[in-house]
Amino acid sequence: MVSVTPLGQIVGDNVRQMRTDAGHTGDALSKALRKFGPWPTSRVSELELGRVSPTVATLFTVAHGLSNLLGRTVLVADLLRHDGYTEIGRIQLPASAVVDACAGKPADLPADDAIDADRDRRLLADYTGPPLPADTIRAVLRESGEPESRLARGLGVSEVDLAGYSAQLWGHTFSAQRDKLAGTDANAQKRGQVSRKLKAEIKAEIDRATTGADPTPHRVSDT
Repeated sequence: MVSVTPLGQIVGDNVRQMRTDAGHTGDALSKALRKFGPWPTSRVSELELGRVSPTVATLFTVAHGLSNLLGRTVLVADLLRHDGYTEIGRIQLPASAVVDACAGKPADLPADDAIDADRDRRLLADYTGPPLPADTIRAVLRESGEPESRLARGLGVSEVDLAGYSAQLWGHTFSAQRDKLAGTDANAQKRGQVSRKLKAEIKAEIDRATTGADPTPHRVSDT
């Protein structure tokens, strides 16, 4: 997937960078913010770790407090600057689009398919799974969710490689195959049994493909 940085983390990173670049401590920022409400040093630390919700009130308060502390104007847009992607609700978009919106420019959001295409290009560039058409891998990858993420971590493979092996074995995702075999009304025990069987099946396929195999990544066909 495209690397997406939470908005709160972007704000926290920017606040910490501006504060430390100017040689100030977290306690100094805490004091600059206290007139706006309860901002102990511990909350400043939470903010810089990305654990404080970046509400409009928080962004306004922090920008004003930093302006006073640094002796220069800090805009809300300055707190949101980031070179990569972030997420607004369920929409993944370049953080620059959020900055532009804060600066009074039109909120021009990229189409979902453009975001997906960018994500796919990055992932497929490092693909080492079975040699399948790119569209086949993409179709399974886009249906993947948290069960696939957990499975990939457990197997020690990338999510895109897992999508390739899943496509080769079942023609769809691990979770789709699990639900197909277990049935829609299956209890947790039945789903667990089926999941373990499928995990063993795909692990055997990965082991078979990688044992003694050429480590050079497979070329993904666009046909």
